[in-house]
Amino acid sequence: MYTVEEYDTYLTVEFDHHPDLFEMETAIAAEFRHPHYADTNDIWIFNDNLPDVALDHFRDIGSIIRTLFPKKATHSKTAIVVSSALGMAVAEIWKTSMNLPYEIEAFTSLDSAKEWVSPEPGI
Repeated sequence: MYTVEEYDTYLTVEFDHHPDLFEMETAIAAEFRHPHYADTNDIWIFNDNLPDVALDHFRDIGSIIRTLFPKKATHSKTAIVVSSALGMAVAEIWKTSMNLPYEIEAFTSLDSAKEWVSPEPGI
């Protein structure tokens, strides 16, 4: 299961287990339907729940995002929160294979991710 939540300056997508490809695609579609997605940065929170998808599927996910991404969006950053060195490695593969129209960074701290996606430091 996943949740999409809105905060003052960002959205979060959080998983409570290892999402498969279908659930990743479903979460992406749900976030894109959110009324503030186009103008709000986001944080994807995996912690220990790394995606259970083949590495080749990251390119497919990137293609879906590039196709759906609003042309006039001001969304400019997505943070990924993981809790291990393996998670950081998976996030790096995600970053390099998806070729997205915005920045992606991985963090092991939710607070650091919040600071990075916020429009003003410290929010």
